Amino acid sequence: MAEIRGAKFCPECGRPLKPSRRLFIATILLLSLLAASNLWLFWLLQAYRAQAESRIAALTGNLEEAKKENERLAGQVSSLQAAVESLRGEAGGLRSELSRYKLRRPSIEELKAFLAADRTDEREFVEGVYDCKSFARDLRSAAKAQGLNLSYAIVDFEYWHFGWERGGHIMNGAWLADGGWAWIEPQGDDVIRADGPNDWSELESFLSEEWEVKLRVTQVVVVW
Repeated sequence: MAEIRGAKFCPECGRPLKPSRRLFIATILLLSLLAASNLWLFWLLQAYRAQAESRIAALTGNLEEAKKENERLAGQVSSLQAAVESLRGEAGGLRSELSRYKLRRPSIEELKAFLAADRTDEREFVEGVYDCKSFARDLRSAAKAQGLNLSYAIVDFEYWHFGWERGGHIMNGAWLADGGWAWIEPQGDDVIRADGPNDWSELESFLSEEWEVKLRVTQVVVVW
């Protein structure tokens, strides 16, 4: 029986035409393959979707943690900035306070004016109670209060009294603004100029005349 393309019935007997068995099996296999492909694609898309959602959730969590950490760090930065500003203010106050107490070298005129106004030399000398070291201490403290830098000068000497005998005295010393040096006798406000703390010639002359004795300086220790 010949089959006419596109005909649904046999032209000879009029019976309905049946598809061939091979075509039917091929169609079933093709449909099965398409269904399997669709299922595999659906599963693959679902897997990708699950991975994407998991990744998004993880990134969202990380983002929230990052925001919290950023807020915490911002708070710390603000606290540190406030602390820095506070320290700057304190440093400025300390610099200002320090400038009040920074000692300077006096000029010879400034030194003499200070000694003329100071009353340390008017105090009474009492052996072992208020002696040369007490005068030197109080004059140095008074000078410091005025911003002037005076030192102690511990003088060792020998003097002639039926032979050379040893003695000692404490006074003050100061570098002057012009680079010179001055010995200061706090008990009489005397100022003896010198080239430096190792220049004792004028100091020897002053002490010899002051005490009316032959005297030679053997050592001077300057203490600031």
